[in-house]
Amino acid sequence: MSLSSEILQRTFASTASDNWEPSGMDRAAYLDVAEHIVRLAADWLEDGEKIIDPVEHFEWGQSTSRFVSSAAVLISEGRCQDLQEPVLNSMSRCCRLLAAGEAESPDFWLRELMTAYTALHPAFPEEATQWARDLSAIVPETVYWQVEKEDVSIEDLHNWTVYAAAGEAMREAEGLAPASDDVVWGFQFFDKYLPVQLRHFTEDGMYRDPGDPITYDLTTRLQFALALEAGAGGAHKKAFDSLLEAGGRMTLLLPSPEGLVPFGGRSSQYNFQEIIVSALCEMEANRWKQRDPRLAGAFKRQAHLSLQAVRPWLMDHPMRSLKNRFPPQQRHGFDPYGKYAVYSLLAASFCVLAAQRADDTIEEQPCPAEIGGFLLPIQPAFHKVIANTGQSQVVLDTEGDPHYDATGLGRICFKGLPLPLILGMPLCGDPEYHLPEALKPKGPTALGPEWLQEGEWIRLAAENREGAEIELLQQEPGKLRFSVQYPAKVTEFIELGETQLSYRVHSEYEQMRLRIPLFVEDGVHSSQIHIQDHCVTVSVAEHRVRYEFEDGARLELLETPEANRNALYRILLVSGSDAMQIDVL
Repeated sequence: MSLSSEILQRTFASTASDNWEPSGMDRAAYLDVAEHIVRLAADWLEDGEKIIDPVEHFEWGQSTSRFVSSAAVLISEGRCQDLQEPVLNSMSRCCRLLAAGEAESPDFWLRELMTAYTALHPAFPEEATQWARDLSAIVPETVYWQVEKEDVSIEDLHNWTVYAAAGEAMREAEGLAPASDDVVWGFQFFDKYLPVQLRHFTEDGMYRDPGDPITYDLTTRLQFALALEAGAGGAHKKAFDSLLEAGGRMTLLLPSPEGLVPFGGRSSQYNFQEIIVSALCEMEANRWKQRDPRLAGAFKRQAHLSLQAVRPWLMDHPMRSLKNRFPPQQRHGFDPYGKYAVYSLLAASFCVLAAQRADDTIEEQPCPAEIGGFLLPIQPAFHKVIANTGQSQVVLDTEGDPHYDATGLGRICFKGLPLPLILGMPLCGDPEYHLPEALKPKGPTALGPEWLQEGEWIRLAAENREGAEIELLQQEPGKLRFSVQYPAKVTEFIELGETQLSYRVHSEYEQMRLRIPLFVEDGVHSSQIHIQDHCVTVSVAEHRVRYEFEDGARLELLETPEANRNALYRILLVSGSDAMQIDVL
């Protein structure tokens, strides 16, 4: 039995699963969020047919096609009827550009346009005739960027090609065949390009895009699922489906008790991440509806919790594409390609996919992330350790990517607390995402130790060697105790409770101190930091957290704030203490 299966079996048997209330959500909740985003985006239209990013002031990538797919499904659901004309015009333009090879990031367009075509063509047959001509005229190996070329082998391709294959599978399902028999398209495109992708899956069904970003595990698995749903897969369909089933189990174990996706790599902390979880879980709920209603109900529950977790950001004014509340114009935390419009509309696109697949006859059942009581090492791929009590979660990275993350204890969250209040993700030393120059970290920072070596302070957060060893020391309801031993001769001992975390570090170095980021602000909410003796209290509105260190500890709070994608932090240096306790007050 796999670790994920064993954890699921144990959590479902837990008495903690008795203490819960249904969310009261249904498929309309996805449509509500999608409609909110689409109506905002309608104000970004130029000439009634293309989306101009309100931050960048130009059309970016697949923004317009994502507007079209989201709005098309809403129109088919009886919503947004006043947007019919611009949606039809935008659809026509997108189909024309993609067929002509004039689309930017074209590999992502067809899945969106096929979602729109399927939703719209019964009600708009005249327009659909031209759409069908254009979509049938697409020559994938000429139009798409990430395909086999003289200097690019199929083995080098990843998530872009999987997105394209999902669109191609949906195209064949609608019978939109090219005129020439020589064109590699539809299921044939899948069969040529995707079998090699089997090598990019872990045994637990997680997809490894370069660098092991969590987002690209989730989003790529969703594209595989859509392709198989459309009928693709051929001789490899059973193998892919088995991996998706295994990946589904992992999807239930990744989120925080409130439904938030762990940090990790590119495109982290964007609010569309949780909507991918919703869409995947709705599909898995359908898979298990007859075979295992208890498991189906857990997937249904997780789908709803993940939408609920990001709904406040997505429904905010202005809408937030990322998990912070800095004005979008500041681009705080944005990846260079992750523009405001394209990733806001991606959340809407995933919302309508989830709604289309949501079966409201499946009743919610408690899901593992809210039951808790498990330790999940994901090693060596993804190099994460996740501990969850059902009321709290910690996530450690044992081999942090210096451009996005840091090694060590990178997330501590308790149910009911704002994500960044303690730490939602590490501060990386050389961020690839946008931060104001003055706020860029002076080096990587997780919550953890640094030591003096040959006259220089060395941070565990900067270590990224393989070979960390994880040991579960105690497991009981509401409490997990475990250790992580790093190749740098440092061992962290962590005891996680429902409202408390105890931390101790052991090393062979004589001079060591702790480096702890303390929350300052997230663009709207700001903190008060109070230091007294060996204690620090951080307060934000009605929320308070206390850090307590050993007697005799010396505390130094650095003045200059540093940032991650979520917020600004001031660094607390703690000497004379190799342990601390964090309490939710």
